Amino acid sequence: MKRLLLPLLAALALPTAVSAEKMTEKEKREHIEYGKQCPARMMSKSKTDRRMLAFYKMARDKDIKNIEEKILKPAFTSYCDCLTSIAWINIDKEEMVNYVKNTCVPLMQDEIRQRIQAESILNN
Repeated sequence: MKRLLLPLLAALALPTAVSAEKMTEKEKREHIEYGKQCPARMMSKSKTDRRMLAFYKMARDKDIKNIEEKILKPAFTSYCDCLTSIAWINIDKEEMVNYVKNTCVPLMQDEIRQRIQAESILNN
């Protein structure tokens, strides 16, 4: 039993292998090209995305008109710029998802909230 326990503990303690694959130049170009279309795609998806519908409701509750132009489009542009910036930083592909999730998404959400707050102040 002791003979099996030590190899088991060693296997659990050692880190698993991680692929450190970087973006190729072609992938970087494609990523940048996608970034140009990103805000328009985000706008079309926002009308049915449950996360964005909460922001629509928040704006309606504060009687904010034209939420797409005043609030969402600028926030989506910032998000897409953040997303496109990945092509310029040298991170592993696996880290890209975390970068977007932990940096770009909170940036966009905060910007939307701040813009809604600013518009509600300007409307009063």
